[in-house]
Amino acid sequence: MSFNTTTVQKEESVRVGSAAFLVSSDSGANFSNFGVMTGIASSEEIAFLDQRPDNGTTPTVLDGIASQTATVTGNLMEIDPSNRNLLRGGIDTFATTATTAVDGGDIIITSGDWEFDVPVSLDIPLLTVDGLTTNSVTAGASTTLALGLDYQIVMSGGSVSIVLFETSTLTTEAQSVTVNVDYTPYGERTLSTGGKSAISRRWIRMINGTQANATATDKAENAALTVGDSCVRAWIIDFYYGKVNVGDAITFPSKDDTAPAVLIPLSMIFEEDASRAAGDQLKKETFRVYTMAAWETFRNSF
Repeated sequence: MSFNTTTVQKEESVRVGSAAFLVSSDSGANFSNFGVMTGIASSEEIAFLDQRPDNGTTPTVLDGIASQTATVTGNLMEIDPSNRNLLRGGIDTFATTATTAVDGGDIIITSGDWEFDVPVSLDIPLLTVDGLTTNSVTAGASTTLALGLDYQIVMSGGSVSIVLFETSTLTTEAQSVTVNVDYTPYGERTLSTGGKSAISRRWIRMINGTQANATATDKAENAALTVGDSCVRAWIIDFYYGKVNVGDAITFPSKDDTAPAVLIPLSMIFEEDASRAAGDQLKKETFRVYTMAAWETFRNSF
């Protein structure tokens, strides 16, 4: 007859589910979300000092680490050429062919559908903000907002969004915002490779969130919670200094396959970034508890 030899020591430390996969080309200042994927995983490799004397015990100075690296792997389901170009660090040539300019007219973001400092998608098919002309942004019936002061247009993963800021002009979220734009969407997109030797490093962020009912420990970590509230325990893993270490491998499934999606495997090797402080050169794990509202704001930011 079996029996339990222990009990759960800290319920809050149990994590479930996959993660969001984000890539940055500017040392973590901005990220592109790579969308749905399978098989997201990471592994750390440690190379120990292994020299030993022939005639005595090993000096303690040789009981150390020679290097640490990490490998991040996964399978892309969203085969987006701009994201693949970003991931591969400039070893490819990415090009687009523009189509006819479009009068986008008024895009109305109704009250309740936006918050300060949270990107709101404009649902415009663009690859760069260079193809976008923002004619006006108006709050309520007639309050004209200023670019760079009251709002900012941002691009992330091929999506154009507007971020609205609380200012002396824009004082409340309880109003609609009207964005009038013209844009030139892309037509053909190409991603070609071969012949380049330089490669740029990339920063990867993986975000896992586990929903739970808040415990006293959760409340201690986030004073906005009450015991029993729905909350999200987030686990954020940053890898600082990596590059792709395998080429594309594309398999097209059978038309009768029960798993018909075309997947592109990715693998990246991360090394220690000597420009960072010792002890924080390979990766960082951040644990944070969010209220549900704060989690939605955070999740919508990527």
